[in-house]
This record gives sequence, C-alpha cells and structure tokens, in this order.
Amino acid sequence: MLFLAVFLGFLAENIRERQFENHRELEYIKSLTADLNDDAHNLDSMMAFEQTGLRQLDTLISLLDDPGLAKQNGDEMYYVARQGPREYPFPVNSRTLDQLKGSGGFLLIKNVDASNQVINYYNQYSPIKLLENNYSLEFDDYKRVAAKIFDDIKAPGKQ
Repeated sequence: MLFLAVFLGFLAENIRERQFENHRELEYIKSLTADLNDDAHNLDSMMAFEQTGLRQLDTLISLLDDPGLAKQNGDEMYYVARQGPREYPFPVNSRTLDQLKGSGGFLLIKNVDASNQVINYYNQYSPIKLLENNYSLEFDDYKRVAAKIFDDIKAPGKQ
C-alpha cells in the first residue's frame, strides 16, 4: 500500500512537471514569435529608410551631373549629400533567444527542426553586424570627403 502511494505520487509529479514544461515551451514559442514580429517590423522600417536614402542619392547624382543645377540647388545638394548615405542599423530582438540559451530552454522545444531554424536565423545576425560596421567605417570616410567638397564650394573666392 505504501509502495502504491509513493508510486502514484511519483506519477502525479511527473505528469505535473510535463504539463509545466509544455506550458513553458508554449510561452517560449509565443515569445519567439513576438521577437520575430518585432524583427519583421524593424526590417520594414529599415527598408523604408533605405529607400528614402536611395532617392536622396539619386537626387545627388542628378545634381552633380549638371553643374548648372548644382549651383542653383546647393542647399538641396548639401542636404541630400548629408542624409542620403545614412544607415539604419538592423536591431535584432534576441530577448527570448538569450533566455533560451541561458536557461537551457532549448531542451523544452520538442521540434528539433524548429529549434535549429531559430538558431540559424540568429546566426545570420553576425555577418549583418559585420557589414554594418564596414559600412559605418566607409560612411565616416565619405563624411570626411564630403565635408572637404562642401567646404571648398562654400569657401569665399572659390567657384
């Protein structure tokens, strides 16, 4: 009788723990979905920002192609030269990933393929960050050159 009571207690605890793990798995999946939705929204914002920058750079090229237009639209040329090449870094929301890594929560996700896809998604962020850093360095060089050009244009006695 005592053995049966202990055994049933053990089974009840196992069932309760499995239900708790299933609940945690579902919460992690909901949180990952929210993170990915944030990333999708951020990507949409980033693409809109980049499209505006491309239009501004197209305007700059048009102005630079025609010296008469460039002289007439110096303020606009200066503005698009300053604003066009700016970047909007991609802010990846890795909140849930960090929790999963830190707590061993990946063990709760039963679908191994889904778990691997999540890890692969976040592994792609490192090369993106590297490209952003390279672009930032190039943009710093561009700003130095652009400043010299516009200082030369605005300097008294220069044409």
